[in-house]
Amino acid sequence: MSARRERTLLVGLAGIVAVLVVALVAFTLSGSGKGGAAAVVPPSPVPFPSTTSPPVTTPTAPPTTSPPTSAPATTTTISSPVALHEPVTAVGAILAPPASPDVRTEDAPNDCASLVDSGWESLDCRVVEPGPGGLSYLIEVLPAPAYIATRVYIFRETPSGSEQVLLSAEDDNGSRYVASEVEANVADTGEAQPVLVMGFLQGSNGDRLGVDVVRASGEIAAHLDLANGVVMVDPNGLETWSGSAAGPYTHDTLRDVGGSWWLVQRQPVGSDVVPHADNVLA
Repeated sequence: MSARRERTLLVGLAGIVAVLVVALVAFTLSGSGKGGAAAVVPPSPVPFPSTTSPPVTTPTAPPTTSPPTSAPATTTTISSPVALHEPVTAVGAILAPPASPDVRTEDAPNDCASLVDSGWESLDCRVVEPGPGGLSYLIEVLPAPAYIATRVYIFRETPSGSEQVLLSAEDDNGSRYVASEVEANVADTGEAQPVLVMGFLQGSNGDRLGVDVVRASGEIAAHLDLANGVVMVDPNGLETWSGSAAGPYTHDTLRDVGGSWWLVQRQPVGSDVVPHADNVLA
């Protein structure tokens, strides 16, 4: 074979090989053929930097706390007093004459504490007016396991010097008075002789005050029944307060006029003005 013919044959063979290569590449990319080739997955796009600014946190100022304000002071509106002229009688009195005569002798003159019943103890006693015809009082108690028994006596001195029971109030089982809460005071109402004021705390809660006013003659001149009561002795008579524990209260003025007791003035007041002192029966 000539040299020219051999070159022509080589060139033809090269062309055939090139065509086969191109066909093979096209076949592979198209996924044809037995078994198929895996699809070419394009690379994931690279994320661009975010152009959104992060949220800006604004510092929150601490809540302002107003200083506590105290509640406004409660003021009590006091009405003007009203003049009255109403009699106060002895109806409902606690003290009463004894069922039988009772005469006792003191261990020494004006020793009222020695007039106690046997086994009892003197809680309080006082000679209101010494000498024959003069009054004295005695409050005695007898403690028991479940209660305190209380007795009250009003004595008048006889011409012989002994003491006669004029009036009494007995609570031997502790059911009438609150734990022996009986108090006494003397009021100088402008008469020749002072009067005796006896206060008895009563009620299951001690919310009632019974008051007897006793003249020098031994007569019960007046009786008062006061809810949550307070009584104050003044130079001209008595001042009383009664009402609910939270108020309002009724402030009454009582006077001894010509031998009789009268309610002469009344005034509604708040509980904040009710007095508390040594000369108060409460």
